[in-house]
Amino acid sequence: MNRQQLKLIPRSTATNAYDLMADVVKVIRDEPKRMDMSTFTRLKMKFVPKARRPACGTIGCVAGWMVMLTMSDEHLWEIRDAGLMSEWRAQQLLPSSVRGAASRLFYSMVHAGDDGTPAYAEEVITLIEAFMRDHEAALRAHVLTEEDNDNLVPAGQVT
Repeated sequence: MNRQQLKLIPRSTATNAYDLMADVVKVIRDEPKRMDMSTFTRLKMKFVPKARRPACGTIGCVAGWMVMLTMSDEHLWEIRDAGLMSEWRAQQLLPSSVRGAASRLFYSMVHAGDDGTPAYAEEVITLIEAFMRDHEAALRAHVLTEEDNDNLVPAGQVT
């Protein structure tokens, strides 16, 4: 990954957890190659066949995309090699009442083909949308602030 590729990584300006989850769905739907539930984030494409690499050079699971969508370019650049992202960071973006269900979502098994394929991405989207339906009120009520995660993109930043 180089600094130019950072500009290709989508960002969220969501103000609540529901809208952040909707942004994760959009990222996956826009480019299914970005989705792999077996890795939190992959910022290096060295071992990914060229035909399966997303243009942004970043692959992740649901929790990984939640965190990446809310991180600044500078912070992503700093951690690109460190592997410092974790499920904990994604959990901090959600209301405590749904964190158990979120863990089940984050560790869901996907059976529809290989990671990065449209069928695989659609199965993950179905899981996310079910989570969003089941917890809509709590997710909408959970306002995202910089205090939720010190890596949140400032509100109103253009992506």
